[in-house]
Amino acid sequence: MAASVEEASSSVVREYLSRKGLRRTIACMDEELPRTESSVNNRSHLRQILNMEGLYRKNKAQLSPLKTLLEIIVKHHVESLKDDQIPISRSDPLQVKSLTRPNGVDLDVAEMVLDDIDDEEDLRELSKVSFQRTVAERSFAGGPMDQHTAVELKTILLGSSLNCFNIEWRNQEILGGIISPQLDNTDLKECLKRVKDDMDVPTTTLIGAHGYCTQELVNLLLCGRAVSNVFDNDMELDSGNGNMTLLKGVKGHCDVGLMSLFEHYNICRVGAYLKTPRYPIWVVCSESHFSVLFGLQRELLTNQGQSLEFELYYYDGLANQQEEIRLTVSVGDSALSCHDVDTDLIPPLEHCIRTRWKDAFVNWNDTEPIL
Repeated sequence: MAASVEEASSSVVREYLSRKGLRRTIACMDEELPRTESSVNNRSHLRQILNMEGLYRKNKAQLSPLKTLLEIIVKHHVESLKDDQIPISRSDPLQVKSLTRPNGVDLDVAEMVLDDIDDEEDLRELSKVSFQRTVAERSFAGGPMDQHTAVELKTILLGSSLNCFNIEWRNQEILGGIISPQLDNTDLKECLKRVKDDMDVPTTTLIGAHGYCTQELVNLLLCGRAVSNVFDNDMELDSGNGNMTLLKGVKGHCDVGLMSLFEHYNICRVGAYLKTPRYPIWVVCSESHFSVLFGLQRELLTNQGQSLEFELYYYDGLANQQEEIRLTVSVGDSALSCHDVDTDLIPPLEHCIRTRWKDAFVNWNDTEPIL
């Protein structure tokens, strides 16, 4: 599918933000301008679409090459057009004019981005009606969910307010993938109680700001417990005055594990239970969303030898990945034999892999590294 000018432009902006490390900005952009099937997520493919392979090679030959395609494009146009300046005359029809209404009153630019909802009261009412309609339309064990259980479920999922979500998100079916339709109201209430008991703070929600899942939801999906941390077992902290704070972690090995870029930055410590799952499959928390790494050799979970080489396959569903990405990972003596390493820019995915296999060497096998 050919990429439109708009898709190519948004992909150039995303590439710039990614290589500048502006993860929060990317998350906001993905929310306001979601990726589509036409989005270009491979840097090499993007260069081909923009017909700038020659320009890219010329930049790489510089002593201090630019790191992003947007900077390369801007530099090229600045240098090629600096002597081609066109003076703007008073009669030039292309010069910027003020925006006016038909009656001549100036149009405030802020009015161009106003939503249909005028105040928070309208938004709260819309949220309430939307959620209740979703609950009413869904059947649980042959009957509708009672109002008290519906409110409790909403609180655990989203908190007391839905104001942080856009209308499209709120109108989606948010229950189908989380709650089994076979549960009756009594069983569902018990499940909600267990979820609350798993959390460090019972008022925590499973879905946080801007529609992002919390760690509690990730752990609930991976290991069946909505614990708030990724380390092994529980941890007690002295809160002073003889008080202890209990921090709840993962209690055992899961079928699917977890790797996190946050561990590379020493923000968290993923325990052995999630690093060594029953199957060689890991959910990867990197940049602004989740993706998947998996292998076909179960022995890589138990082989602790000095020399180890194996393959991992990477898949990013949000990026609409089409091509296979196969990584060859070398650990121990095998990694020491690999010297051709470009330390200028290390892909975040490699940082995640090294939280599981320290000092591993990752070969992208002719695939453009995802930066």
